[in-house]
Amino acid sequence: MFALFPVLALFVQISSAEDLETPLDDKETFETINSMYTNDLVWSDEWAKRALDWLKSPEYRESVDADLIVGGRSLIVNANDKPVWQKILDVLEIQFDEAEAELERLPPGTVYGCNGYMSTRETKDDYVSAVCLYKKQ
Repeated sequence: MFALFPVLALFVQISSAEDLETPLDDKETFETINSMYTNDLVWSDEWAKRALDWLKSPEYRESVDADLIVGGRSLIVNANDKPVWQKILDVLEIQFDEAEAELERLPPGTVYGCNGYMSTRETKDDYVSAVCLYKKQ
C-alpha cells in the first residue's frame, strides 16, 4: 500500500507536466503585427487582459463587447526551435491576412489588446493560441 504513494505522486507530477499553459505576454510582437495592418490604434493593457480571458473562458467570450476579434490556434511544429515572436506570427499572420479589410476600416483611436498562451507538452510541438480584440472609441 505504501509503495503505491510514491508511484501515485510521480504520476500526478508527470500528468500535470504534460500540458502546461505558458502566457505569450509579448506586447512588442503584437504591436508590430498590428502596425503592418492598421494605423493609429491605441494599445490597451486592459484589453490585453480581456484578450487572455477571452481565450481561456468560453463564458467570458459572450460578455466581451469587441468590435473586431482576430485570432487563432495552431500547432507549432518544432516549437522549441522558434522564438516566441515567431510562434505568435505563425498563428496570427493568416488570420490578419483574412481580416485585412476589416482591420483597415478601424478608425484612428481604436483601442486594442492582444494576448495568447502556449500549451506546452512533452513533445517538441506546442499548440499556440493568440487573439487581438478591438474596440472603436
